Amino acid sequence: MTKTIIRSVLAASVAFAVSGSVFAAASEDGTTGANPSQSVTGGSITQDLNVSAVVNRYCKNLATTALAFSNFNPDDGVDQTTTFSVRCTTDTVATVSLDLGSNASGSQRRMADGSGNFLNYQLYKETGRSNVWSTGSGNTRSVTGTGLGSSGEQTLTVYGRVPAQDDAKPGVYTDIVQVTVEY
Repeated sequence: MTKTIIRSVLAASVAFAVSGSVFAAASEDGTTGANPSQSVTGGSITQDLNVSAVVNRYCKNLATTALAFSNFNPDDGVDQTTTFSVRCTTDTVATVSLDLGSNASGSQRRMADGSGNFLNYQLYKETGRSNVWSTGSGNTRSVTGTGLGSSGEQTLTVYGRVPAQDDAKPGVYTDIVQVTVEY
């Protein structure tokens, strides 16, 4: 029985295609069994390729400029401004806060001369200098991102004030305030 099965397989015509050409295997009687006028055509299949990306909310603080009050006469207060810039991804809402600095006493910002002397000052959110810019509810500023390109840069102004202080001692006073952008 095995011999008969093998013979019947050998007796069958087998045609196959390679690169569009038709080849035929001859059967036992020498005929190919393939019709030379027939051709094998190609086909196509399609499959979807899913592509995805996640754009995270993102902000960056680009630059800050020092707030320099220059020469201060203790009998007079002095006002000064500075700016810094922030860029955020489009529609990202960010909250910008300024801490109280490294020499604060309670909620009072102070600059120090390094010899134990202090000079009070404050930072505000607007030109009228009535709303302190710090941390916590109501004391921060919000910005909404317009993109990370150069046109998305938002410049924020800090309005500083050193009030008159009759007991101020001569010296060079400094402080460091941390700007935080939360998004």
